[in-house]
Amino acid sequence: MLQAIRDRITGWIAWVIVGLIALTFALWGVDSYLNDDTTAYAAKVNDVEISEAALARAMQRQRIQMQRLLGEDFKPGMINESLLRTNALEGLIQKQLLIQMAEEEGFAISDQLLAARIQAIPDVQQDGVFSRDRYEMLLRQQGMSPAGFEMDLRSDLLTNQITSGFNATVGVSEAELAAIHALQMQQREVEYLLVSAARIAERFEPDDEDILRYFEANQEAFHAPEQVRLEYLEISRDEVAAEIPVDEEAVSAYYDQNLQAYGREEQRRARHILIQVAATADEEEVTAARERILQARERILGGEDFAAVAEEMSDDSGSASRGGDLGLFGKGMMVPEFESAAFALTPGELSEPVRSPFGFHLIEVTDIETGDVKPLEEVRGEIIASLRDYEVDTLFMDRAEILANTSYEHPGTLGEAASQLDIETRESDWISREGGEGIGRFPGVVTAAFAEEVFERGNNSDPIEVEPGRLLVVRLLEHRPAQPRPLEQVGYTGRWPGGAVPGTGNHPAQCAQSPRRGRVGGVPHATPR
Repeated sequence: MLQAIRDRITGWIAWVIVGLIALTFALWGVDSYLNDDTTAYAAKVNDVEISEAALARAMQRQRIQMQRLLGEDFKPGMINESLLRTNALEGLIQKQLLIQMAEEEGFAISDQLLAARIQAIPDVQQDGVFSRDRYEMLLRQQGMSPAGFEMDLRSDLLTNQITSGFNATVGVSEAELAAIHALQMQQREVEYLLVSAARIAERFEPDDEDILRYFEANQEAFHAPEQVRLEYLEISRDEVAAEIPVDEEAVSAYYDQNLQAYGREEQRRARHILIQVAATADEEEVTAARERILQARERILGGEDFAAVAEEMSDDSGSASRGGDLGLFGKGMMVPEFESAAFALTPGELSEPVRSPFGFHLIEVTDIETGDVKPLEEVRGEIIASLRDYEVDTLFMDRAEILANTSYEHPGTLGEAASQLDIETRESDWISREGGEGIGRFPGVVTAAFAEEVFERGNNSDPIEVEPGRLLVVRLLEHRPAQPRPLEQVGYTGRWPGGAVPGTGNHPAQCAQSPRRGRVGGVPHATPR
């Protein structure tokens, strides 16, 4: 076949074909045919990609929420990994669509609103006041940086602008309210039986024949559980942080730029009288306002009480009723003209008229609370943690991206991901569906180990966030099926699986107390004894 083609393609035609092939390889190279540079992602919303790492974090958050909700009743086998992935991905897609819609419609979250929402979080307050130290400490405990948290919060506030607009304008008819009320107030009358396994056990003492007969009839209940051993890769923020060196110059610079975070700056309590005049007012209006403020100043210097004059003359209705009192404030809280004058006064000193965008002010400082700042050595550890936060977060997320993408692109091995991350694979102890030692104590690992993708197909798992800032990818290394155990290893504990007792017919109703009645529903009710 090839010889026939060679015989027919000769002369100038053959040279043209060879030339075209040579040109293609010269321009793009063989590498373009062999390598695929595409990056795996879970979904793309318009032009925005949702990474596998982001999806893995969302899935882990849902696992943790379910575990917290169910408490001791939680079992890893309850989680349907396929459904969990679908729900988490749909949530991320919906959020991204809302963000894009909000941006297209011109919605935005100001820095002031973002700061106010953060400062209002009870967990980051100390004695009712926002504490930056507490804020950063709580974020570090959750494996987050301030930049990452603030970006997520800004996105949530942005999408809430859209959803709250719809929610706040939804109308509910009287018929719908009546239907909801009827459902909530429904009641059910039920009958039930109380079965006391303890009372049965008190009347029964099995002999060796009973035990052997029951063991032989219920051997599956006494099997050693099915177990697996896993190969896994692990990355953590703590390991990343340990690799980042400390820059002493950066520590000093950060301290100087953030002194307010390590103590309380000087604060002043002042009162004022405001005569309003617009910044665009003409000369006649400005002159009239200046004359009024000078009159107020002369009255105060003449011996009249500042508070009485403020209540009579001040155009600031909010403070006039309090004698002009503005309370305590620090630098950056007032307009520059007012702040400059207030921080230049001594207690009891009356200022000259001060012009601001609001008009003319008379200012009197009534109290000064001096600031106190912790020394650098005392807060050095906190500064290093803060400086590392951004670098650690960036490097950790880069590694998480490599772990997610490479383990997904090479599902049959962890070697490629280990090589790119320059880390070694590890091996777990034996893990059953109820958990185990080491990484087996994490529900997410147990769920992934027995999921179809890992257990049956032999592929790598999705990244599992077992703790804040700690990611694992696991794959099946060894499987040990459930095995029968001899009677000598089982022993008799005085209780039988499922509450059944040999010789009783294995039917709870045979020992039940008399039926009782009770009423349950959407309203408080008495609980039957």
